[in-house]
Amino acid sequence: MLTKLTLKTVTERSNEFIVAWREFAPELTLVGRTLAQFETEKLLPEEVQQRILAAKAICQGLINERDQARVALKETLVSLSDAVRGEASHGLNSNFYRALGFIPKRERKSGLTRKLKTPNPPTTSAA
Repeated sequence: MLTKLTLKTVTERSNEFIVAWREFAPELTLVGRTLAQFETEKLLPEEVQQRILAAKAICQGLINERDQARVALKETLVSLSDAVRGEASHGLNSNFYRALGFIPKRERKSGLTRKLKTPNPPTTSAA
């Protein structure tokens, strides 16, 4: 049964070629290739696939390494900002603290909100 030759079926079809070539004409040279040369050529996509899998594993390892480095950097940033807050000459109201992206203590709002008291609307009696 002939199937359409696609990138997904090329390996299966090449195996069929090898079996038939080996069985019926092992000494034949086709398109300048011997059976042994074709068998070697058939292995190339599999070797490249193995290299791709190895590269993916390396990439996943590098992504993990990057993520761990980012977590460590985040912890360092928190420690550094805490150190600036605790520094006598560069505390919560310093220009340095503001330049780091924080809101100085003197500029912070209290957070207290007061609700306006509205008197009950007068009721009109419909008599």
